[in-house]
Amino acid sequence: MTDSLPLVSIVVMSYNSAGTIGETLSSIERQGYRKFEILFCDDGSTDATQQMIGRWTDDHRDEYTIGLHLSECNEGVVRNVAKGYAAAQGDWIKLIAADDLLADDCLERFVEEAGRQRADLIFSQCMTFNAHDEHQRIVGWSSRINAGMPREQMLSLLLRKNLFPAPSSFISKSALVAAGGPDLRFRMLDDWPLWIRMMAQGARVGLIERPLVHYRISSESVSSSAGRFVSMMLWNDLKQLYLIYQAPAFSRLERLHRRLEIWLTDLNIVLFGNRRRTGRLLRKLLILSPFYYVSRSVEPDDT
Repeated sequence: MTDSLPLVSIVVMSYNSAGTIGETLSSIERQGYRKFEILFCDDGSTDATQQMIGRWTDDHRDEYTIGLHLSECNEGVVRNVAKGYAAAQGDWIKLIAADDLLADDCLERFVEEAGRQRADLIFSQCMTFNAHDEHQRIVGWSSRINAGMPREQMLSLLLRKNLFPAPSSFISKSALVAAGGPDLRFRMLDDWPLWIRMMAQGARVGLIERPLVHYRISSESVSSSAGRFVSMMLWNDLKQLYLIYQAPAFSRLERLHRRLEIWLTDLNIVLFGNRRRTGRLLRKLLILSPFYYVSRSVEPDDT
């Protein structure tokens, strides 16, 4: 019976996750669906994360098929996760950050829905949480999309906004390979370009209206200097996303709007070193742009 079930590759992505990876691994151990391998991808942690991975591997080597991909230096999120994708032997890949948790029936539900919906890329909802179990809420995709939407229409929306929560993704290995894998031109942005590439290659999207992943919210990383550095790398990736994927597909008016937004944000960073302040400035300035009203009608709402 088990032999007929698809193999799932769980890719555990970590960086300085010593304080949380134990909870993540416990959530994997509680999975009812048992046909999976575990691939650890650590991006050069400087705390005890790699030592904890080593000890856990020694203790569970007889229970699970385990792969170790532990870097000596930090290469960025995209290259880190790419190692797991390349090493995955499963039919499906479940990526999980080493501070998030899987619901006990996460793999079981994903595998079930993959067969029922005949999809290549499936997203569930996420339940957010923090260390104090406060501010819990369900997040998912925009209410403007559904699994029956034509792929071209969904791709058009995706080019304008990242529609899907990355922690809740369930990826067909064959569809991932067909799309060329993650785009290594990016350092931090591992999800949005990949969804675009996969859908452009014909990947079918499935949706599960239930939280199967618990996504940890941490305010500490936002306020730290390291967090600000990561935010700058992410902003550079977003500018790269515009040049590579968005500009060729946008109308002239959309391109003008986006270039203005990028220019104002870069100017704000030079003057104040804080990208957050730009949000208020943009809302005041871009509302004068004709594209503001166009974008309001085509971009999906947050849920």
